[in-house]
Amino acid sequence: MSALVKFLRLAAVAAATTVLSQVSLAQSLGGPMVGQDIQAWDTWRSAEEAINKDNYEQANDLLSQLADKDLSPLRLALMADRTGTFQLEQALKDNRLGESAKELMGKIERGRQLRARAEDGWHYAAIGQFNYARSNFEALLQANPDPVAVLELAGYNPNRESILFLLMDREDFGKTAADVLEVLKEGRFRLRTEPAQILKNIDKLGGSPRERVTAISQLKQSGEWAVPFMIDKLLDPSQRNLQTHILSALAEIGKPAVTPLAVSLQMDNSAVKIFLIRALGRIGYPHAIPYLKALAESEQTTPDVKSEARAAIGQIEQISGREAAGSAADGFYSLAESYYYDHGSLMSEQDAPVVNVWFWRDGGLTSTQVPPRIFNELMTMRSTERALQLNPNLAEAVSLWLAGNFRREAHLGVQDVASEAADPATAYDPTRPNNYPRAIYFARAAGARYNHLTLARGLKDADPAVVLGALAALRDTAGAANLIGTEDYKQPLVEALTFPNLVVRIKAALVLGAALPTKEFAGAGNVVPALSEALAQTGEKHAVVVEADEISRNRVVGFLREAGFNVVAGEDFYNVMEQARKDLPSLDLVVLPSNLKQPAFNQALADLRKDYMFGSAATVLLVDPADEDVVRPLLHLDSRIGGVPAGVDAAGLLTEYDRVRRQVGALPLDAGTALELALQAAQALRMIALTNNKVYDFRQAQTALIRSLGHPQAQLRVTGARVLADSESADAQRAIAALALDESQPKDVRLAVFAALADSAKAHGNLLDDELRDRVAGAATQTMDLDIRTAASQALGALNLPSNQASKIIAAQAMR
Repeated sequence: MSALVKFLRLAAVAAATTVLSQVSLAQSLGGPMVGQDIQAWDTWRSAEEAINKDNYEQANDLLSQLADKDLSPLRLALMADRTGTFQLEQALKDNRLGESAKELMGKIERGRQLRARAEDGWHYAAIGQFNYARSNFEALLQANPDPVAVLELAGYNPNRESILFLLMDREDFGKTAADVLEVLKEGRFRLRTEPAQILKNIDKLGGSPRERVTAISQLKQSGEWAVPFMIDKLLDPSQRNLQTHILSALAEIGKPAVTPLAVSLQMDNSAVKIFLIRALGRIGYPHAIPYLKALAESEQTTPDVKSEARAAIGQIEQISGREAAGSAADGFYSLAESYYYDHGSLMSEQDAPVVNVWFWRDGGLTSTQVPPRIFNELMTMRSTERALQLNPNLAEAVSLWLAGNFRREAHLGVQDVASEAADPATAYDPTRPNNYPRAIYFARAAGARYNHLTLARGLKDADPAVVLGALAALRDTAGAANLIGTEDYKQPLVEALTFPNLVVRIKAALVLGAALPTKEFAGAGNVVPALSEALAQTGEKHAVVVEADEISRNRVVGFLREAGFNVVAGEDFYNVMEQARKDLPSLDLVVLPSNLKQPAFNQALADLRKDYMFGSAATVLLVDPADEDVVRPLLHLDSRIGGVPAGVDAAGLLTEYDRVRRQVGALPLDAGTALELALQAAQALRMIALTNNKVYDFRQAQTALIRSLGHPQAQLRVTGARVLADSESADAQRAIAALALDESQPKDVRLAVFAALADSAKAHGNLLDDELRDRVAGAATQTMDLDIRTAASQALGALNLPSNQASKIIAAQAMR
């Protein structure tokens, strides 16, 4: 275990111990419970007291109120175990209590079972009986327990979470320990975002100095989740005594408060708006500046607010040490780019299950919770929208919005960013209505220029999602005049012909091939070879595996080859990559161990991203338990990286690859996709041949087309024959005839290919040698299948044989 990993692990243990020590102090009888509604506790105690006084009518009423709160079984058990349930059980036995009491008692019993599972799990883990510990914890996890209640239960002994951290390295228990820690993390998240607790802490800001210090500390933990409640207090005239304290608390919350505060500047209340502006100035983060500049530039802003906004901008510039040049529109565009490129100061919480996208609606600050993986893309889109509202002529802002939208869909996990079909993955973005159009709709509507700019950004970033989306829009909306030319913004389309991703190269060639240009352009010679490349695809994917352990390496290579990957593997990272560069036409997947030594895996990842061929490939790390703390932030920061346990099975590895592949936006080159691209390429080549296009050299594709007649997919064999029929070439006509005469081919294939032979003969005459010509004649006269004989005779007639040949055919069939 590296020194860094040891430090991170020990720091996590220390932090967990501190938190749990604080939690355990709250467990004294009658003290506050973690995450528990105090009203529920008061109701429970009052019901117990009523039962003790034989006031069962009141007890029934109170227990009905408690049942209506729908508390979790574990939460009820932890609450009930503080007082015991003997009196309640006796009253139920005597039939003095109603259905609500029975329901609660049943939930309490189930909760006690869960508590026993958890406590037995910690007990057996502490004494080294890991099989028993695992089985108990797995039973707990299967019940989907209340995370906040599990957190409280963990706090009964400050060593409990520490034990889980320390045992994460064990093969026989590490995954279970990690799963329980995830539940505790979820409990903390729910606890710090719980509205009742936030409101209580805000009210404490007006209390004693000690209460104020404690409240600010807790509000900092709540972060941006506390901001809307604090703004509500500022807008409430009856809470003016809290205003100064709230301003100080907002400044203490710091960076997490900036975006919700900046969004709230849309409010009409100038007095409160000034409070928010001052808070933003004291916090000092530059991403507030575009919002402040928009206020300062607006004609609707009052002079006093403008003055405060300018002062806050100056304060932020002084704190950050950076001058904010340009207009508010420029600032929002710059902010959008910062979100798009995941600048550290703008990243969402790494461990939060959801993050907030803030809106000012109906006179108040509200949020929509979204998956962290799409937060930066959504903020990219929102920032570019603000930029365009202020300056509609920012062309780069339009293309950046399009790129952000394509990437948003990819990070959601849609099947194909270039498709307009409904995809269930888009439902994971709650900021969009159900009927919101797919990203390709907006790209098509934007026009060729903006899609060229979007394509340029995607190529620069080696981002397949953006590249494929822009190519699809260009294919659907642009003709030769808008696709090809000497203008700088049109050059990325030609550059896409050399992109490392094979699907991208083919799709770029399809766009340029369909344009049928009439004038030469740089890169035109790469179009037909790329289309030819499509004809050879059968769905084979390409991967590299780097792993020093030979047994592990062979196991992973076996998984991938069974799944249709062509694999280059070895133990030396740089040697494997060099071999892949020589042997593979493109790269879909890189598999690396997290304990890679030469170089360390983080350096290997950096080298991959700098390499043009490998930069866009999905990367899956085989994660050693000792490296989890280091790997986890990388998975959050880079959508091209996934992680699986080092001993993962084939299904787990391939599932993670597919997840990362979707986030990258790369289409899988499976058999279906390969056939579709090959057919499209064949049709594009046919149009090039039929139009006798002078820019593209159709002859470059002839060898690939002849080879396509041996493709495993019958549909492509037929299409290839039809395209070859347009080629005035003896080799082409002979290849068509050989396929038509092949008796191992399905009947429908032979019929279609004989028709292609007839077309070739009509267009170019007889180019067959004597042997093939005689075989065609034999098929036309001697084949038992009348359909085949008829098709062969039509081809034979088109070949326009000499009269002596025709007479021989007639004589051969004469009745004896």
